[in-house]
Amino acid sequence: MPLSFTNLMQNRRFFINFICLQLAWISSHYCYYLIGYYIKYIPGNVYESTVVSAVAEFVACLGSGFIARWCGPQRTLMVFFLVSGLVAFLMAITPPDKTNLILVLLLILKFGVSTTASLCYVMTPNYFPKKNTS
Repeated sequence: MPLSFTNLMQNRRFFINFICLQLAWISSHYCYYLIGYYIKYIPGNVYESTVVSAVAEFVACLGSGFIARWCGPQRTLMVFFLVSGLVAFLMAITPPDKTNLILVLLLILKFGVSTTASLCYVMTPNYFPKKNTS
């Protein structure tokens, strides 16, 4: 049987993997890019906020593979989605005059969202069959 999208979607396991990975891709990348737009509205120095965001992203991209290898990719993805959601809620209720707290929460949020976004790239090929071309 040739390997095609319709043949994959007839298999229940691949269909569930496809839906779950699509939700992970959409939600993680939506939040990832939304944080970049939100930085200019954070009270305080926009340059400090950008540096904090960049440092968190750098560490997350380097460390996400090690964390996923240690804990497993599914568990890592779930934990960092939960952490990111909790921190986003805390950021929403934090008063605007607490700029240092907002920067710390931004650091944690960007780390969590960057980890989930980079894990999407790592996890996707493992959930679908590979076509042998040899």
